[in-house]
Order: sequence, then C-alpha cells, then structure tokens
Amino acid sequence: MSKPQARIQISRLRTSWETVQKMQLDGSKETTTVALEGLENIGYFELENGFKWSKCARLPDGNVIFTPFNHPSILIFKPETKTWEMVGNFQGDCKWSGCAVVPTGKVVFVPQYASTILIFDYGTKSWEEVPVDPVWQEPTDPRAKAQPKFSDCVALPDGRVLFVPYYHSSIVLFDPTTKTWEEVGKFEGSAKWNGCKMLPDGRVVFIPFASSSILLFDSRSKSWEMVGNFPGSFKWSGSELLPDGRLLFAPLKNSSALLFSPDDKSWEEVGNFGDGMKWNGCKLLPDGRVVFVPFDSPSIVVFDPQNRTWQSRPHGKMGSSAHHSGPRVATDCAVLPDGRVLFVPCSVKEIIMFTPPPKDSSKFPSIKFTYFNVEGGGECVRLAFALGGVPYIDDRVDMPTQWKDMKPKTKFTQLPVLTIDGGEQIAQSGGHLRYAAMLGGLYPKDPVEMLKVEEVFGLSWDMVNAI
Repeated sequence: MSKPQARIQISRLRTSWETVQKMQLDGSKETTTVALEGLENIGYFELENGFKWSKCARLPDGNVIFTPFNHPSILIFKPETKTWEMVGNFQGDCKWSGCAVVPTGKVVFVPQYASTILIFDYGTKSWEEVPVDPVWQEPTDPRAKAQPKFSDCVALPDGRVLFVPYYHSSIVLFDPTTKTWEEVGKFEGSAKWNGCKMLPDGRVVFIPFASSSILLFDSRSKSWEMVGNFPGSFKWSGSELLPDGRLLFAPLKNSSALLFSPDDKSWEEVGNFGDGMKWNGCKLLPDGRVVFVPFDSPSIVVFDPQNRTWQSRPHGKMGSSAHHSGPRVATDCAVLPDGRVLFVPCSVKEIIMFTPPPKDSSKFPSIKFTYFNVEGGGECVRLAFALGGVPYIDDRVDMPTQWKDMKPKTKFTQLPVLTIDGGEQIAQSGGHLRYAAMLGGLYPKDPVEMLKVEEVFGLSWDMVNAI
C-alpha cells in the first residue's frame, strides 16, 4: 500500500468513526445510549464554548449537584431515574469552580471569575448571591481583564467554607450564615493549588498545581505548613483520602501520581502515565480502588493503591470543537452507593455513567508490558488490554534517560517486551496484541471470524508501514 492509499484509508476510517459518534450523540437527546463496555451516555447538553460544569457534590438525598462554570444553570442529577433538573440562569463564563454542602443543607459555590459567592437552597430551589470584595476582582497580572480567584472549596466542621486560593493571595474562610469572611495568610504566585482534601483531624491539604509545595492548613489555629519542593506547573489536580490515611493526588500534567502521608509528611511518586493533560481529579471506590477523572486522557483509569497497578477503560470521546488540544471529557465525578461513577461533562455532550471493572483479577496472570512512553507500535497492545479488562503493569520507558542502560538487557535489544508471571521477556508486538485480545475475549474462536480480525490486523500494519 502506498502512502497516498494509506492516507485515503485512514481518512475513511476517521470519517466512519466520526459518523458513528454523531449518530450516538443525535440518538442520545431523549434516551440513554450505551457506549463502550461499562460506559453509558446520558442526556445531550450542547454548549458552544464547552467547560459546562466544574465540581459536583453528593446531596443528602443521593442526588448530585453540578457547579455551573460556563453553563448558565445548576444541574441536579437524579441517579435512580437518570433524569435531571436545571435551575437558574446565571450569565457569564468561568463563574464558580467548586461547591460544598454545609450542615444546613445549603450549597455554597466558590467564585472563580464570578463577582459573587452563590448560596443555593436545595429545598426551595432558591439562591442568594453575596458580592465579593471588589479588590478580589483586580487581576494581579496587568494584562488580564479579570482574576481567577479560587480553585475549590471544602466545608469545615464549624459550618464555614474554606476557599482554596488559585490566583487569590489568601485563604478565605466564609461563613454562609452571616455572609462574612476572613482572609488568612499571604501567598504569592498564580495557579497555586488546585483542589483540597480534609483530613480526619480537621486539617486541610492543598494539592500543588503551580505551587512547588503541598500546603497543610489548620483552620482552628489558622496556621499552615509547606511541605516538599515539586517543580513544574499543572502537576496534580484533585486528591482522595485512602483507608490507610494517605492521600492520592491525580496526575494532570505530572507523569506520576503522588502518594502523600500527612502523618510523617513523606511522599512517593507512583506509576508513569506519560506527558500531556491527563486526569482532573479522583474519587475512592467502595472496594478501595481509586478512579481517575479523564480530562484529555483517552481512558478512564482505575488505580489500586494496594498493589499499585491500574486498569484503563477507553471512553471513546472525540476532541471538542471548543478546545483543539483534547477531548476535555470531565471535570469531576461522584461515586454512587452501588459503585458506579458519574462524570461531570466538561466539553463532551453527555453525562457519562461508568461501571468499574471487577477488582478480582485472579483469572489473569501477572502481566508487565514494557514500551517507550509514546503511542507508537505498542499503543494497540495497551488498548487491547484495556478493552478486554485485563489488568497489567504499564511499564513506560523514557528514551532519553533510561533506554541506553536498559537496551542491552532487553530481548533482541528492542521494545516492546512482555513479562508474564515474572518469567522471561517475550518480544514482538504482533504476538503481544493477539495475546491481549485472547485474554480479554476479543479474539474470535470461529475460524472465519478470526480471518476477518486478522484482515484488520494486517491492514493496520500495512498503513503503519506505508506511512
């Protein structure tokens, strides 16, 4: 196959896939449609500039409330009936970045660009907007027109709500009863922390975004401590408290997740998930695993902190017309009592309901797939493991820093290699792909059907070789 022929074939495949996607979206306006395995698309929500809602929160009655970011309305989702209600008509973009349910049952929305703090009464579906200090609106960057103030919030035991400073220079403690606030500390920099998590002892941990340090804040003494020195920006986004008391930070642009122990203030980076914008938060599942919220990643990841392995599930969402760098799938999620996960749509047009794969993987051997930290010829193997629900260790090798020393130790001095139950290395990605497909039940037993699959295998390699 020549290069022009290969390009034509790829164009046809891409057009067919986009047509299928459009059919799914058009058909989901009034009904629930089933997407990939374990995924369900619910509703149809159109918004030209994307970033519809930001964070969400579980309400006392089991419903889930979405924070309006660019979307003009609060969305209240009812998991039992898979229906929703839109409330309000709030104009403007990037309005509120998070929400917290306080003991009175009201919901406080923390302002990002909005000029008000929104207090929503869920019982009466009414609200009140509390104007912020005009000084908060003045951008620290003279080139900017407005100031993205806070990234998230959390309800404190005393009923106040803590606002996490993003560009704002101080921590804000807001009292929704008196509608007053107190500012604590002075913190320089922009995009400092992106999210927080409250510990059982009442302290709050801030997740470093552009800040080089984790911040531990004690709201009772109004004191804090900076921990660590983490270079880079957009590192982690969101965290979850594990049963053993540690925190897991979800990697956004950082290549690894971070396990942080608040007790001894130690940490460990885990996994190698590659470059680019990946996940925008995480939540603990009932079985102790953690689900990562896909932002630009093509997959939902379920991470097991006990054995530090993970399973990937492709979500099949395409890039948005509003954002050309990635699909911008979801901004947050809520874990339902039955273990299903509800993703808050960012720029995709549906609410995604996700059923995590079973934790019990005893029917599978221990598999480690070692390949460079790129897509290349090994990505199809990773996708086959993910589609088949086969747990494996995704061992990614950084070519500039690791490959020179590693090369003589690999079979045939090449990658990828597969290691099964700690045995010898097995080379050749074509064999790896068939092995992954067989384990995951993707490879047909019928000889004729098998030939059809092999036809696709062969055609895909023809296209790769031609290009």
